[in-house]
Amino acid sequence: MSKILITTGVFSPDIGGPASFGSALAQHLASENKITVITYSSVFRFKEDKKQPFIVIRVWKKAPWLWRHLAYTFKIWLQAEKHDRIFVLNVLNGGIPALIAKVLFKKKYMLRVVGDRAWEAAINSQKTFLLIDDFQQEKKRGWIGTLAKWQALVCKKADKIIVPSQYISKMVQGWGVAENKISIIYNGVDFIPSELGREEARKAIGIPGSILLSIGRLVPWKGFRMLIKIMPQLL
Repeated sequence: MSKILITTGVFSPDIGGPASFGSALAQHLASENKITVITYSSVFRFKEDKKQPFIVIRVWKKAPWLWRHLAYTFKIWLQAEKHDRIFVLNVLNGGIPALIAKVLFKKKYMLRVVGDRAWEAAINSQKTFLLIDDFQQEKKRGWIGTLAKWQALVCKKADKIIVPSQYISKMVQGWGVAENKISIIYNGVDFIPSELGREEARKAIGIPGSILLSIGRLVPWKGFRMLIKIMPQLL
């Protein structure tokens, strides 16, 4: 039985794809491995953690910025020495401590990359308004440039990288990562398919005509603002 440490930036009961993925991953791996999860959390404690087949260590998001990041980093180092390997789900906050743990404790770490964290930070802080493809070609300076360099370094030093698409694979390769280090594992789904036909479904939800469905959090890098803006043209 392997001891695996999972580091993530978000976990149940917080919402979002990364939280759902992290929870599902821990559940599946716990059937044959000893799992510990370290996560930032919007709740200080979560009583459902005691019912899980794995350990959850939470760092409260409402704590002062420096304290919570230092606490998160030191918790990773403390646990890394006790585990066989590290599975990193947040490239920078989890990846940098994992990289240092690799040097200090000779621990291997695997990394899941689902986007460009430097671009997300630039969008959030309005340092750029470029789309992600154009951002890859732009010369990056200041804090955003530092994030991009650390992101590339963490990826280069990882023992394995998992991405959800060919598109992300090509983007990570553009950061200087060897293609043979990257594996593509597409996102899965976990739901019971409806037995309703298309027309029955339309009647059930009460929306006639063509339907465009997009699912995601209302964060800038998801592009919903642009989607809403162009809707009159689509209509």
